[in-house]
Amino acid sequence: MAGSDTVQSVERALDLLQALAGSDGGLRLSDLAARLDLNTSTAHNLVRTLAGRGFVVKGAGQRLRLGPAMAEMVAQEQDRSLLHAAATAGIALQRTFPSATVNVAEVVGEDVRVRLRISRDRPGLVQRPGNQITMYGSAVGLCVLAFVDQATAQALREGHPFHEHAANLWASPDALHEHLTKARKVGHVLTPFAGQELWRIAAPMIGADGHFSAAFGIALPIGEATAATQEAATAAVLSAIAGITGSRTESA
Repeated sequence: MAGSDTVQSVERALDLLQALAGSDGGLRLSDLAARLDLNTSTAHNLVRTLAGRGFVVKGAGQRLRLGPAMAEMVAQEQDRSLLHAAATAGIALQRTFPSATVNVAEVVGEDVRVRLRISRDRPGLVQRPGNQITMYGSAVGLCVLAFVDQATAQALREGHPFHEHAANLWASPDALHEHLTKARKVGHVLTPFAGQELWRIAAPMIGADGHFSAAFGIALPIGEATAATQEAATAAVLSAIAGITGSRTESA
């Protein structure tokens, strides 16, 4: 009997995760319980257990959605080839621009995190920091906001409200929106902040399914970022991404 109960609990947890994965913007606990034909107490206990392990999070409007642990697990399984190709391209790019730092960032839950970095002070070494970054103030963060799907972008904004995280960087939400719209038109993002010490550019890596996978970018000391260097770096980033995409297609 205990074995049967354990299997049933696992099945219910998996059904819950699948329901959240298929929802548009998350589900409230009552809606989730009704959809799975569970009483509210059982649904609450399942959610509490999964939330404790980071597989479920509660967002705006008390809506439940998949948490960072689920995204991290899926990313580890699906993105090995992506990160390997990006690391190889990043090392080559950093050798071309020795003073540059290369960053690759992905969406993890409701955060943007650096999945790998090749820095000018540790050339040739692929670092995997996993740290959360300020998505409104970095090129890779802005690239994520510009090129992810609308539902993901909305979740990111809800998790990091403009008035708390961006008001000191942008004159208004409209100014940010205009910058992201321009980025989508040209295919890459630049940071436009006055007095910045680094020139930053990032562009999206698009998967074989046509959806955003990650942001790939570099940062150069502003004093070294002449017009010619900026043009060369932009071309190099876009070329690197094309090579990464090609590597993923071949491996698939």
